[in-house]
Amino acid sequence: MNPRYKVSQKWTAFPPEFSEQIRSVFVQNFEKQLGKTMSLSVDGRIYQKEITLRIGLHSKGELKHFNFEASVDLPPNPANDENKIFETISVAVDALASLVAEYFENDQDIELPYTWTESTFEGKKVWVQHSTENPDLEAEANKLLGLADDDGVLKNAEDEKSEDVLDATEEEFDEFAENLSSEPQMFKKKKKDDLH
Repeated sequence: MNPRYKVSQKWTAFPPEFSEQIRSVFVQNFEKQLGKTMSLSVDGRIYQKEITLRIGLHSKGELKHFNFEASVDLPPNPANDENKIFETISVAVDALASLVAEYFENDQDIELPYTWTESTFEGKKVWVQHSTENPDLEAEANKLLGLADDDGVLKNAEDEKSEDVLDATEEEFDEFAENLSSEPQMFKKKKKDDLH
């Protein structure tokens, strides 16, 4: 999960017991919808300027996850008041809970942005997005590449940077745009009218 602020590189994961509490709340509230075929995961990170939270839904037998992600700005001087941090996390939890509820109410059909998009929830600014990244595969890949230890903890979390072109600097984006051909390589041989 990429942070919203590009300066956010170092992060601290939510304590495991806290993540498990959040997971338990979601499982209890959506027990019927999750059934026996769907699992739920939680990934929370505290950065210098923001808190990010991911609630991932995964159906057994599928590689793809459906991840609901939220980012909320940290209040000024959060180290002086732990309650402010928990209030901020609560806003993210509540915002994602409402999105998960909407997802299930609409038969798992919901349109969410793929990039951080600002919205207001209970009078507070929350940025939301969704992804289909499989955190289990990511963790295994990091272990195989030597980027994480056997527990899945990144060795150099401060070096984690997005490879997404949307996160590129203006100069990197200009260079990328100059090197783009007018038509993607995969469509040059055969064209199909409808790819859905």
